[in-house]
Formats: sequence, structure tokens, C-alpha cells
Amino acid sequence: MGVSDLVDDEYNCILVPLWRLLSSGPTRAQVSEFLWTELEDHFGIEPQGHEIDPFADQLAFWSATWQ
Repeated sequence: MGVSDLVDDEYNCILVPLWRLLSSGPTRAQVSEFLWTELEDHFGIEPQGHEIDPFADQLAFWSATWQ
């Protein structure tokens, strides 16, 4: 999503909150909002142009299949 060049573990801080969200059976919109907010507020990256919605689609579909 845009910061992998900086450090090896750049996303570790969002893994637990994302897992909790995915475990709750979220909608694609909820996953997208989470990712958008994390990029913008936590990482200071402009989310537009980082393929957030297609990734959120995949995550929401994946979480629905294992619920």
C-alpha cells in the first residue's frame, strides 16, 4: 500500500486491529474505511491511487468465506 520500501515490518501495527475487523464479518466499505484511515492518519500517506477498494474487496470476500 505504499510504504513497504521504508521498513520490513511497516504494517505490523495494523495486523491485530485488521484481524479483529475481519473476524467480525465486515462489509467491504468497513474494510476500505479502516485501510483508508490507517494510511491517511497513521502512515501519513494519501490513500488515493493505492488500490484500497480492490484490496478491501478481496479482504472482505476472504473473511466472509472463513466465517
